[in-house]
Amino acid sequence: MNWAKPSTLAGTQWPRRKCTSTSGLRDLNTFFLEFVTRDRCPLCRDGEQVARRVARWLRCPVIAVQVEDDDDLLREFALRIPVVRDPSGQVLDEGRIEFGVLLRRALMARLQTVFTRRT
Repeated sequence: MNWAKPSTLAGTQWPRRKCTSTSGLRDLNTFFLEFVTRDRCPLCRDGEQVARRVARWLRCPVIAVQVEDDDDLLREFALRIPVVRDPSGQVLDEGRIEFGVLLRRALMARLQTVFTRRT
């Protein structure tokens, strides 16, 4: 195969395609990260910063929920704080929140949300 040199491709105008389907974009707007936290928790403060970084990558909001405000959350997550969950309630990460782990799990959860709503 004969490859063109990069210098000959520099002035080439490549055709651009317009995206005509927006159904997937509407589904992406419903995804969020729920961050279960409590006051005066240094691990929660660090975890919230990581969750917000991941949310910027995924372009979704982070909803912070105080564990003391909800009895069900307190019963379930009293010793597991901080916790990051997806909209379905699935735990994505807990304890020491790591950027790579949370990003991978949140991305998979977001894709799963999009594909299950399409069917």
